Amino acid sequence: MIHAKASFAVDEQAQAPGLAAGGRVAANGSRSKVDLGYFLGARVRRSLNPQWALTAGADFLGGYKLKAAGGDRYALLDLSRVWFLSIGLEYAWDRRDLP
Repeated sequence: MIHAKASFAVDEQAQAPGLAAGGRVAANGSRSKVDLGYFLGARVRRSLNPQWALTAGADFLGGYKLKAAGGDRYALLDLSRVWFLSIGLEYAWDRRDLP
């Protein structure tokens, strides 16, 4: 289950150089939604020695979109295909020798 909340506000006025100001557009909107999605992840760890290790991982979030509309403007939160990549260096403070 994925819960997302989106909101936006816009206040625009267009004006070209040498011309009078154009029409003003103001809009706002918000929306909260709970929906089904999916999450996949994998991690890899490689020990360099008993205290240090390298880590890497990838996570995938999919299947979710949220649209908040107000007037003729809208905001779209698209989490239908999101990748999270991570790398890290791990250090063990308390190294214990196993029997």
